[in-house]
Amino acid sequence: MCLSKAAAAVTFAGALVVVAGCDSGTPSANPATTAAATPSASPETSPTPAVTPTPDADEFDATIPPRRPAGLDGPPSEETAAEVGRFYVSLLPYVFATGDRQDLDGLATDDCDWCADVSDAVREEQAAGRHRVGGRIEVIDVRGFDNSGGNYLAVVRVREHPSEVVDTHGNVVEQYDTAQEAKLQVGLIWADDSWAVDGVAVDTQGT
Repeated sequence: MCLSKAAAAVTFAGALVVVAGCDSGTPSANPATTAAATPSASPETSPTPAVTPTPDADEFDATIPPRRPAGLDGPPSEETAAEVGRFYVSLLPYVFATGDRQDLDGLATDDCDWCADVSDAVREEQAAGRHRVGGRIEVIDVRGFDNSGGNYLAVVRVREHPSEVVDTHGNVVEQYDTAQEAKLQVGLIWADDSWAVDGVAVDTQGT
């Protein structure tokens, strides 16, 4: 199922260039499975997040990578799928700040066009001598779904905070001053004792 086409582009980590709102390889939550299962939220997620002031771009150090969750090693479940989806989305500010795409690319399958678009955007920006500052992605909620046959879905609701694009001299060349919210559906596959991201759909409306 494709997400709203109204969201034709999104600016995650202050940098995701124009990408389709729906990756055709991204599965949706199986209605039958969803009805029978109880979606699992990450232990770190609060159903009613506390309201905190939006930090400036320079108040968040995006060069520190997110902690790799134990769920990356399995076993496959709705809980571990949620952990992996959360981790993958949380990588975005880090890769745009540092250019380190090892985990981002390592988790993506060859069929994930969205993943490839992000990786290309990072590579092109680094080649131009630019990188991102800030862009903290606050995970509001994350839920995992078992779509059977080794196919899982992580639905990650996030708030992206302000960020800047700076050049090699530290000059700000672009600014993203407004926080935005979005829902990402991260299609996951468990095969050969490891997780892989097979598609991502992004919706910045109706989140």
